[in-house]
Amino acid sequence: MIDLPPPSEIVLERSLGRGERAEVFACKGGRFAIKRYFTKDQIDLPAKQLADYYYDGDGKFLGAERELEVAQRLLHPNVIRIYSLFFDGTTTYLVMDYIEGKRLDQITDEMRQAARDVVSVLRFALKENLIHHDLHSENFLVDFQGKIYFIDLDSFEEEDGAEDWDEYADHIYTFIRSLLQYRELETPSGLRTKEDLDKSLEELERKLLP
Repeated sequence: MIDLPPPSEIVLERSLGRGERAEVFACKGGRFAIKRYFTKDQIDLPAKQLADYYYDGDGKFLGAERELEVAQRLLHPNVIRIYSLFFDGTTTYLVMDYIEGKRLDQITDEMRQAARDVVSVLRFALKENLIHHDLHSENFLVDFQGKIYFIDLDSFEEEDGAEDWDEYADHIYTFIRSLLQYRELETPSGLRTKEDLDKSLEELERKLLP
């Protein structure tokens, strides 16, 4: 059981990184990190794009609830733990593990194991009927022991029954090729079901073994 501090006792010490939707901070004490989402009026995007970011009528970001729900379903060693969320006015916060490390786009070594771990998580997510729609290296973190973590969990979406599994396979294989600089890795085709994709990813995992 994790002993979480109450929101009133959380002190943000330093920024760990800033993205399009949020900024992540290390907390005093070193055990947790806080993801602070920008309010609607803090993001410089056209109104049509803002609608995709799950803001309510008061400008509060609601997508964090989805991210927490995904984290509770993907209890995998290569997925960051997210414990709770809270609101301060219209600002949304997520409480997660603090991981000392670098983003995937900041390292070049041990990429083969990292790629294998990515495939492992994506196969695990398939069993939960979740698909990742934004496989880019900046959405991953690697700690100093070389362990990789998915950190952008709101990019996982539920299957809707109309998936193009060849298209999703191409998204995955394109990302793996970019990690490994391995252009000869061919994307499978003719995938009719989720099970077909899983078998393909299982074979990819074997290819990525040392």
